Amino acid sequence: MLKKLLSLFGLGRKRATLVVSVISGRRMCGALRVFDPDGRDLLGGPISVAARCDDALARGHGNPQHDVLRPYGDPACGTYLLVALDSLADAPDALRKELGDYQLLFEPSEGDAARAEAGGRLLLALHGGRIGNDNCLRATGGGLRVRDSDLERVVGAVSGIAEWSLEVREDTPRMLPSALSAEPAGAMVDPPVPFSADARGRIERRGGSTTRDEDDDSWRSRDDDWSSSRDRDTYSSSGPAVAAAAGAAAAVAATNEAEARSGGAEEAEEHDVRVMSSEELAAESSGASESSSGSEASNGSSSESAESASGTSY
Repeated sequence: MLKKLLSLFGLGRKRATLVVSVISGRRMCGALRVFDPDGRDLLGGPISVAARCDDALARGHGNPQHDVLRPYGDPACGTYLLVALDSLADAPDALRKELGDYQLLFEPSEGDAARAEAGGRLLLALHGGRIGNDNCLRATGGGLRVRDSDLERVVGAVSGIAEWSLEVREDTPRMLPSALSAEPAGAMVDPPVPFSADARGRIERRGGSTTRDEDDDSWRSRDDDWSSSRDRDTYSSSGPAVAAAAGAAAAVAATNEAEARSGGAEEAEEHDVRVMSSEELAAESSGASESSSGSEASNGSSSESAESASGTSY
């Protein structure tokens, strides 16, 4: 909080800066430039960056208008501070294909970015990941995507300087904008989930609330985000990698259990067997007990009651 106040009044330490220029509507790629604290361009020019949330993800999470102040909107303009360089070297293959080898995690500081934080957008990720078959950058889950080769250059620049800020601006990039890929993004979550222990520790030390504590089960809905997107996930079959990224091994087990139940239901249909729920079984058991009691009380209709009790079809 103190750093945010110092930055707000221009009293903070001079930082190196990543500057992202985006076009209104975000339907074309923007431009990313990297400057050291003295304003020198560390990459020698701009690189293309996708700054639009995937349409299907935005629509599926109740934000079809891509409202920047709500999760699964386009990245909000404003200033962010780098909080962690999150290595995905040990992440599942599916996650690395979607995000690349690293994701840079930024916390909102000023402008619409800070207002979006109040709406639940606690972190913004800059990452790489698979490009489309049309050789264009794919949309994201609410973050920023660059090519893997460009991500390596950005990470190399970031690693040599202690403090970084990110500025997202809506203006005309000083480069010919390239088109976004027609291919959809894979399953992603907003806000992003830190994978490495180092990244989670850094965020926790800054008082971030984006990591899961033992009593918080909100990560389960993020695993559902992965599962619900698997129909469109053509590059992976490894399961809920986002849950794995959050360290949610229990979520993986839950997914496997759900798939097992689904397989059992399909097998039951093949054999034309009606599988009763636990509530139906309890109701049938209760009905059988009542019929049996009525049989004993009437002293003479026991056989009829038995036939009634055994008349249930499965």
